Amino acid sequence: LASHVPQLPQAGAAFIPCCGPGQELPPVARLLGPERPVIGVDLAPGMIEIAQKRAVECGEKVSAVVGDARQPPAGPHCAV
Repeated sequence: LASHVPQLPQAGAAFIPCCGPGQELPPVARLLGPERPVIGVDLAPGMIEIAQKRAVECGEKVSAVVGDARQPPAGPHCAV
């Protein structure tokens, strides 16, 4: 993951499609820093419930929502 960070845009949220239980949320949040939002999306409410617990541990800029990865949240973001 760290090898891909230089390729990410310098602004906007990191969008993690099909995030499941959110295992990627903490490392992506650490790599991007506290100012960059990180949004995990998954279709399964049970997975998002677990991911939301991880998101809370990462800070206020990290979230996990139930949704379809084919319809990302609005706003500038890059897929991770």
